[in-house]
Amino acid sequence: MVLRQPPFLNSNLCLQLKKIYLAVLIFCLADILLFVFAVWPLVKQIKASADNLINQKTKLVVLESQSAGLDSFQQNLTDLKNYTQLVQSAFVEPSAPVRFLEFLENQTQAHQLKMSAMPFDVPSVRGDIWSSVGVRLELEGKTADCLRFAEMLENSQWILTVTRFDLRKFKPQGGEISSGQVPEAVLSMELNVPSGKAPSKKN
Repeated sequence: MVLRQPPFLNSNLCLQLKKIYLAVLIFCLADILLFVFAVWPLVKQIKASADNLINQKTKLVVLESQSAGLDSFQQNLTDLKNYTQLVQSAFVEPSAPVRFLEFLENQTQAHQLKMSAMPFDVPSVRGDIWSSVGVRLELEGKTADCLRFAEMLENSQWILTVTRFDLRKFKPQGGEISSGQVPEAVLSMELNVPSGKAPSKKN
């Protein structure tokens, strides 16, 4: 004997299944709409913000690098200015070498020497880069002090060439010994000091 379900049960089951399918379909459609209209714009906005943040970080790195380069350039410029001033201080003014003469005067006093100095013109020679000033020195004092003075000149800030060097023992004349002021030695020097300026052209 075969039992058969009543026809109304089949129709109720189909109706329930249709409702379930419809609910699932509506839920899926709602998920899709939510993703398209809510989640996707939010994802795009987050991605755009992330890209913007990366771009800003890249710009910041570039600016930091440029700032470091600018600081380095500023330091190099300061060093260059100091070096330029140092180089310029090693030359004399050709028309009036006052600073150099004052330097010589101070150093002769420091070395306990008597000095007479006389600047003179140095004729320019073809091929010279700079014009020069000549200075004749006559120093009187102890031999050791004269030698120390000459060594000081070689190691000084000035660019110079010693073109004449004559150190001799002082030979007093009659009556000079009694004064008690007789120097031990006399140092005669001629210095050639560049001016740092191009030599004047002669017609």
